[in-house]
Amino acid sequence: MSMRNLLRFFAIVGLGIGLSTTLAASDKPTPLAKTPAAKKLLSPTEVDAALNTLNSLLAAYIQGDNTKFDALTDPRMIGRGVLTDAARQSFEKDKNIRIALSDTKHSAGEDVVIIQTHWIKHFLALPRMTARQHSGESTFVMTKSKKERWLLSAVSGDNIFAP
Repeated sequence: MSMRNLLRFFAIVGLGIGLSTTLAASDKPTPLAKTPAAKKLLSPTEVDAALNTLNSLLAAYIQGDNTKFDALTDPRMIGRGVLTDAARQSFEKDKNIRIALSDTKHSAGEDVVIIQTHWIKHFLALPRMTARQHSGESTFVMTKSKKERWLLSAVSGDNIFAP
């Protein structure tokens, strides 16, 4: 065996030994490796509370209760002023509002519930009291505040509160 072939042999054997020890060591957890922390998921009663808050928000909109509507939306919500203005204008222009939700799905995480729903809004439009209907799909993000209350934090999709 020539010197060159002998060096190749030792290099290959050394590489094989190095790889086998590396693979064997990788099965063992290292002291720096941390296991992911288990996230606390919401209980079904918490999810129901978030859904009830959304229903209360819609009831406040239907009744024109601006104070309750504002209390159920997160003050830090981006576009909150636009949303509340649209709800007020809609209540002034539309009477006898009825909202039906269907195909409602929700996802729950840690202190957040995302509600996706299809909605149909029936109302009488002023000044002639003509019957109208709007429909769409919206996603509502409900978050838990520091006071352990559920608040509307974001809305995407079609605006159910638009006049």
